[in-house]
Amino acid sequence: MKDNLRNSLRSAFLEAAFVVFGVVLALAANEWRQNVKAQGLADAALVTIVAELRSNQELVQASRLYHEESVTAIQVKLRSGEKVIAEDFPRGFINPAWTTDTAWGVAQETGVLADFEYETLLTLSATYDRLERYNKQSDLVGQLVYGKMFSSGMQGVVENPANLMTIIYTFIFREKQVEEELATTLAQWSD
Repeated sequence: MKDNLRNSLRSAFLEAAFVVFGVVLALAANEWRQNVKAQGLADAALVTIVAELRSNQELVQASRLYHEESVTAIQVKLRSGEKVIAEDFPRGFINPAWTTDTAWGVAQETGVLADFEYETLLTLSATYDRLERYNKQSDLVGQLVYGKMFSSGMQGVVENPANLMTIIYTFIFREKQVEEELATTLAQWSD
């Protein structure tokens, strides 16, 4: 009887140990699958964010080049004694880049950023912060320039080319900063 009881307890203990081992193994496998899936989503998000930053870099560069051309056009006209006219600005007095942060926002909203390395997160966050400041400057200056245009007409803006050049120079300065930030950030993920 004692032997039967011992064998039964030993058998029950072994069965329980195998069940616990199976459950632990299943949980570990499930956690591993979830980690692989999360890392895959993080990697995909990073690829999308880097592509978005490259696109923003191209937009900012195009905007800076336009602003540099605009300043040169004003300077040429001033040296020659000609009047600056609105037609000298085919894409507007200022033409800021309309950068996007869609990929970054989606990564934030979905919680994917939790699976990014801390240093990566700091770098990307600083870069998007610089882009946000640039966009805010664009909005503010746009309101000022176009507010003047609505109150005085287009001629009111071009009548003071020195002020207009100062405004455009601030964009060139900020765009160079943004380009440097983007170049530094993107260098980490260059192919």
